[in-house]
Amino acid sequence: MTAALESVSVLLADDHLAVAHGIQKFLKGQVNSIDVVRTGEDLLAAVQTSPPDMVLLDIGMPGISGIEALEQLRARGYQMPVVMLTMYDELSLVKRAFSFGATGYVVKQACGEELLSAMCCAMRGERFVSPTLHWGEPTYLRESIAFTDKQLAVLRLAAEALTAKQIAVELGISSRTAESHKFQMMQALGVSTTVALIAAARKKGFI
Repeated sequence: MTAALESVSVLLADDHLAVAHGIQKFLKGQVNSIDVVRTGEDLLAAVQTSPPDMVLLDIGMPGISGIEALEQLRARGYQMPVVMLTMYDELSLVKRAFSFGATGYVVKQACGEELLSAMCCAMRGERFVSPTLHWGEPTYLRESIAFTDKQLAVLRLAAEALTAKQIAVELGISSRTAESHKFQMMQALGVSTTVALIAAARKKGFI
């Protein structure tokens, strides 16, 4: 069992039962639990009843599509990692999925160890895109990133382990503004936790 996933509860949404059951069987010994639903509507209902630690979400489902379900999850305030599973490899779909808060994008043909890698990245707050797409990191994630002086100030204080409230006091801003700056930087660097933000910022030379 992968240590990073051994305590993780997973909800898989896929209308192709043969594929869903294959993934379920593969992950059964890797995660704490994995349940399967067949539609976006069922996914939203299941999350409302018992939120999982992670969602695996097929894009091409009938009714509410996977991306629409993802959009609704985020609109309702659910922040668990979501890894998209798909037969489609268009860059526009990858970009759209990430714009709505996806954490990973895995083509079904590559499911297996690659899916485990995507899930482990997701639990660390890092993005993952299937290398089989031959893009490496998508172009839009490689675009030049520039932060404002205020954002960089927030980043430096966060790297010193100050809380949003402490950062707000130091910079004379509200806690909400401090959190907003952090969120914007997370989005720009493709991460979803403060720890991952600081690591990515150091790697790119911002701090």
